[in-house]
Amino acid sequence: MIQNLNSMAKKDAHLSELMRIVASGNATPEQISEFQKYIQKAREMGDVTGYMEKLKRQNAEKQENLRRQAEQMRLEQEKAKLEKQRLKEEREREKIRLKQEKAEQKLKAREEKERLRRLKREEKEREKEQKRLMREKQREQARLEKERERENKKHEREQEKLEKQQRQTKRVPEKIT
Repeated sequence: MIQNLNSMAKKDAHLSELMRIVASGNATPEQISEFQKYIQKAREMGDVTGYMEKLKRQNAEKQENLRRQAEQMRLEQEKAKLEKQRLKEEREREKIRLKQEKAEQKLKAREEKERLRRLKREEKEREKEQKRLMREKQREQARLEKERERENKKHEREQEKLEKQQRQTKRVPEKIT
């Protein structure tokens, strides 16, 4: 309707002047009545310039743009949410992997420590066994040495006996003569 009034005012200078007076608030009751008749005519004309159609189209385009933007925002938010979830899951997997790695390292360290203890025990046992064998060998050598000494002493006594007997046998014939 306003578009129709503006269109009519472009063609009619009297209407244009009347619109200015009414808009300024200085119109007489007769001028207001005359202006209302023009308003009625403008209403009866309908959408002559296609303004309403154009306005509806613009509104529809705005609504469509807003809907697209809202959809795009929703998709971006969903994408961000999925990315956040993916990163969270990735961090969780990394934590689990690090925990497992740490547990494996602890296990390996424990096994290595146990292996070293076992080797140390085995080494001590070997040393102990070597000392025992060494003592046994020394005892055996000492025993053999004592036995040899006894044998030597026995042999010396026997030698002395023999020498004594030989001396006695040599003296005895001298007495006989």
